[in-house]
Amino acid sequence: MSSPGKVPSDEGRLTRILLAGALPLILIAVIAAFGILEMIGGPGGLGHPAQSPADTAREAFVVLLASGFASMATIQVAKSLLGLRGLYQERQLWRWFDGGGVGFSELRAALSLSDKSEKSIFDLPIEQLAAQVSAAADFALAEPGRYPDFLRLLTRQGSSVDIPSEADPGGDEISRHYLIRAGIDQLQATVGYRWRNYVRSTAMWLSGLYGIAIVECSRVTGAERGLDILASLLVGGFVSWFARDVTAAIERLRG
Repeated sequence: MSSPGKVPSDEGRLTRILLAGALPLILIAVIAAFGILEMIGGPGGLGHPAQSPADTAREAFVVLLASGFASMATIQVAKSLLGLRGLYQERQLWRWFDGGGVGFSELRAALSLSDKSEKSIFDLPIEQLAAQVSAAADFALAEPGRYPDFLRLLTRQGSSVDIPSEADPGGDEISRHYLIRAGIDQLQATVGYRWRNYVRSTAMWLSGLYGIAIVECSRVTGAERGLDILASLLVGGFVSWFARDVTAAIERLRG
């Protein structure tokens, strides 16, 4: 039977789905709808721009670049100063290892985490964090009696994984190492995939908000307002997450 901390209630699961998945999509849809309404209903109307196509394209290009890079910079500053990635990844590992139960405590013990090092470890890029978990698993296998829940939960196999004991220190070592390696790969892929999706959706709607702010603070009129907002949302969002991915790749190389 799963522990109460590992299995969330239906209400808690629905709340997480709304906050993590639906809310960014709602924000993106609202901004897109606002841009379309501005484009259709603004002075000049759809298909009747108040300025030449070249000026319209140049203006949209400037807006999408400004909004895209402003969005990327905001995300990077928030991630660095507030430690958002570390908080997110710590929460994901907390959920992975039995909702903060014994398995997570054994992981922290195997990593030899202190109050000072915990934040820096969980804030590592996911590839480096997975390497830390892999090193903790190797250490735990040397003393499996101290870390049984960590090893079992790491494989996502529950009690079916063959954990060595004092009576049988060898066991099926190849199978055991394969399951642990596969569990680490699954952990890295799952946490990394979710983080990238959250960052990209945030970059998109944040870029759209910057686009609205730029348009409202400028003298843009007519259908160009809506075009600029949509450009900042769609293309500016792509520019933002592409620039952020390049920055993350450089960060990994430097690390």
